[in-house]
Amino acid sequence: WSSDVCSSDLAPPSRRQRSGLWWKIALVVLALVGAGAGATTVLLLHHNDSEATTRPGSSASTPAVGKTLPPASLVTAINQQLTGPPAAGYRSYSQRATGTEQAGFTIDRPAGWTVTRKGAYDTYLNDPSGNINMQVDLTPHTYPNDMVAEAQYIENRSEPHFPGYQRLDLKALTIRHTPGSFWKFTWTDNGVSQEALDLLFVLNTSSGTQSYALYATAPATMWTQLQPVFDEELRTFAPLPK
Repeated sequence: WSSDVCSSDLAPPSRRQRSGLWWKIALVVLALVGAGAGATTVLLLHHNDSEATTRPGSSASTPAVGKTLPPASLVTAINQQLTGPPAAGYRSYSQRATGTEQAGFTIDRPAGWTVTRKGAYDTYLNDPSGNINMQVDLTPHTYPNDMVAEAQYIENRSEPHFPGYQRLDLKALTIRHTPGSFWKFTWTDNGVSQEALDLLFVLNTSSGTQSYALYATAPATMWTQLQPVFDEELRTFAPLPK
């Protein structure tokens, strides 16, 4: 669909399988932070209401300061939907539904980030270094009527694969006026603390009901620095009906 889509050695392979259906676990290769740090393999899971607002103008020249709203906590950014052209330093990406999905999505990303599709359901937005990642997953949820149960289902199957795993939060969250959940945690990858946030929800679109999971991950020391970028991506995310 987009000429921006490209292959990358940093991109994870096809996603998880579930027990009897699909697992929400995938393999992704991320470069470690720091001079001389080598690539390492880690397991990666799939995965405040407000109305959409028209994006105000922005004079920012880089994504790090290209935000159009004040910093949010990501769990609020998803409900501060922005419309209109991308902010300075960002580019819009659209992924239409293919196969069994009922809807695709649109999202803005930093202009320097690459887009990689894996399998039928997964799209990865990767920063050039490979240390930061936003994943959009369209895999049908196992518990579409209970997003907390869905998050717990993923957690139970993922925790053993994350050294030093620590849950920071897992609870219900209203996302775009529908029951959703968010799950935040940390783990240690070869001595480097990683932080991750997974937002799970189901949206009713004009072409049908579609499961979504938005997963953001970065080294813990970079999370605050990257939050404005994650905020912008979440705020500009929107379903794209067939």
